[in-house]
Amino acid sequence: VENLTRRAVRLRVLDLSDSSLITDKSVTSVLRNCLHLEHIAFSRCYAIA
Repeated sequence: VENLTRRAVRLRVLDLSDSSLITDKSVTSVLRNCLHLEHIAFSRCYAIA
């Protein structure tokens, strides 16, 4: 996710639902790098605190 968010900074929609490997670090990376996001989904990402 970190590599994706560094390269795709113009993402507007991101759905990572049901991704079992998404962590707090992943969420932080998305929020820092994807400043154009209009919609984000992390449903059932149980590794997020």
